[in-house]
Amino acid sequence: MLSIDITDRQIKLVRGVHSGSKIKVQDADMRELSMGMVSNGYITDVPMVAAELNDIIKQKDIKEKEAVVSITSSAIVYKELLVAKPKNMKNPAIIEAMIQSNMNISSDYNISFTIAGETEDEEKNKMLKVIASACPQRLVDGYVRLFSHIGLQLKGVYISNNSVTRLIVNTPKLADKMPMLLIQIDKNFLNMNLYEDNQIVFSRFFNIDPNDYDNAPDYVTRAVNDNLFRMMQFIKSRKGAKPLREIMFYGEIESFIEITNAISSYNVPSNMLSMPTTVSTSAQFDFAKFANAIGALYRRNKELEHINLLEATSAKGSAAGNTFLLGLAGVVVGSIAVVAGATLVVNIISNGM
Repeated sequence: MLSIDITDRQIKLVRGVHSGSKIKVQDADMRELSMGMVSNGYITDVPMVAAELNDIIKQKDIKEKEAVVSITSSAIVYKELLVAKPKNMKNPAIIEAMIQSNMNISSDYNISFTIAGETEDEEKNKMLKVIASACPQRLVDGYVRLFSHIGLQLKGVYISNNSVTRLIVNTPKLADKMPMLLIQIDKNFLNMNLYEDNQIVFSRFFNIDPNDYDNAPDYVTRAVNDNLFRMMQFIKSRKGAKPLREIMFYGEIESFIEITNAISSYNVPSNMLSMPTTVSTSAQFDFAKFANAIGALYRRNKELEHINLLEATSAKGSAAGNTFLLGLAGVVVGSIAVVAGATLVVNIISNGM
């Protein structure tokens, strides 16, 4: 299986297999993307991004034909909420509809969610604690087009915080470090996930821009400190909040010492996310940079983790629409090739057929 993590700046590709409770990584590679090829998570230049992926596949002589992808964008909205527990838990569309109503978003958004637990409201009605995300469906459609262009069968589209969460909850020793804040660092963004009781309970995405820090060389470190302050204030305000036991970092980290010095006033132990014992490999790569792609290879709990964006209600509707359009295109092409009166067919379509 190929697992690919795509941001505005980079493609990270991992070849791996899930065996028992472990992940075996066979190879890993990375490519830098030119500005504008991907913009805020949207694939804006499908042929160019496809060419970069194909270059990795060709150079590594990759034979796999199935892939999953992890994506990141500030257009994705996150929310922690309570919804009524439905009688039929096997139909995620019911919970999707309640989330959509609660978040007040249109059907143009793809809903994914993780069930983080159960509780009761004041009237003793059973409620579900849900960590929900809403991703524009057209963002997801861009990745479907990309992998169709390459000729790979796309088996899953995951928001990156859900991908790395698979790794976190499948690493037993990390449960002892919770409540834990996991921070992904990129030159363009920060992604912060809060974990309690071996599950994700909150996620927040922050865009960062060197212009906000006078283009200072240490703008990333300063952005980490600023946004961590806001996150710490939020954590303290949560009902029944417990003090953090650890802050863990991964991603594009140039100077970990600089970051730890900058956040030392919080008096919370900080560490780099390292390769767990549930991952094995003989390949040479920086684990902290590939954690999202590796995490996406873990099997999910399908009863609790409805995080594959290809399985959401909006995605199924979009796929049906794409199938119809492709079918219509095939009919038109066939007509042009066979029917002498092809111009008439085109005119009919133009008039709203």
